[in-house]
Amino acid sequence: MGKIVGKGVLTTGAIVLFCFVPAKLFIQNVTSSSGMQPLSDSATLGPPTSDDYYGDASRIYAAPNSAVCIAFEFLGLDSPSSEAEFGIVIGATKQGYLAIQSDINAGYTSPLLVIYSNAGLSSIAISVPISYLQRPEASPNCGMKAPARYMRGAGFRVRQDIFVLGQPRAFPDDWYELDDTVSMYMCFAARTQDQCVTGFNQNGLASSPPRPLAESLIATTLDPDLTMRVTRNKTMLTGPNQGQPDFQFTLQRSSWFIAYTYLIASMPFILMIGLLIAYARKRKDWEPERKIPAVYEIAFGVAATLVAILPLRAVLIPSTLPTLTRLDIVFGAGVALLVALSLSWIFIWKAPAPPAGPTGPTGPTGPHKSS
Repeated sequence: MGKIVGKGVLTTGAIVLFCFVPAKLFIQNVTSSSGMQPLSDSATLGPPTSDDYYGDASRIYAAPNSAVCIAFEFLGLDSPSSEAEFGIVIGATKQGYLAIQSDINAGYTSPLLVIYSNAGLSSIAISVPISYLQRPEASPNCGMKAPARYMRGAGFRVRQDIFVLGQPRAFPDDWYELDDTVSMYMCFAARTQDQCVTGFNQNGLASSPPRPLAESLIATTLDPDLTMRVTRNKTMLTGPNQGQPDFQFTLQRSSWFIAYTYLIASMPFILMIGLLIAYARKRKDWEPERKIPAVYEIAFGVAATLVAILPLRAVLIPSTLPTLTRLDIVFGAGVALLVALSLSWIFIWKAPAPPAGPTGPTGPTGPHKSS
């Protein structure tokens, strides 16, 4: 019994020695990848469908008597650059195009959509041709409270990349988030975008401030791999954009995808570790028919497992992600554990020897018993 305890202590020490660095890196990856912002009154966007490609449209914010409807179509994510690609569709509502026409008659003929970053990043300004807001062509989804099939409308559409904060190295538990404020203005034609937003002319003197337009926001997704959650009915509470709608969302992979990835990644190690445990388990009596693997057989099995990791990584981890993801650390920890157990089996848990008889290893008179 004492020998078994001693072997167990030595085996545990070997595992700790080989797995210390991968375990430390894994803990650092988990702790540094935490901190995703919680979303209040959140909703999950439906995945894209086969008939019209986009998922159902969900309303993010609806101002009373909104003049314009802004639809955010999530098209995909570029993980290395942390940029989310959107199709942004802007159209006038039935009750809003008359108010817009009144602003046009007053000289405000340059609509401007401004997306302010609440994380200290640069703002995005998108000029909208005035002709697109002179007809009520907004998406009807802006008037629907519950998610419904997305109908784009005939408004102005532009493709825009928006920088998002995220943790791609946490793959397959990677996540991405955005916290921006959306504002729509009517500007004088002679004003630049900066002059329109700030309300100052080129000499730094106060000029006519822009006319704000009440907005409604909706969102839909075209990406089947990432789950998108959005915050509903939230506005900026403080600062110069107070009262403007917030566009907050998070992107994550589905729980089924995460579980599948970890399961497939662990298969080679589960197989090899199970075989090692099966050979190392305690036997009361020596069994002549039991085949004990030789050292070269164990080495061959470990090498085969290591080779199997290369195609697994190429299949499970997208090539656009960083070189060292959480799944890479899991692979490394599995390799270290496998090597530690293999060496322990060779040097610590040696094969049992057959019981010796009175005069030989196989009987009372040795291997050739005389008559």
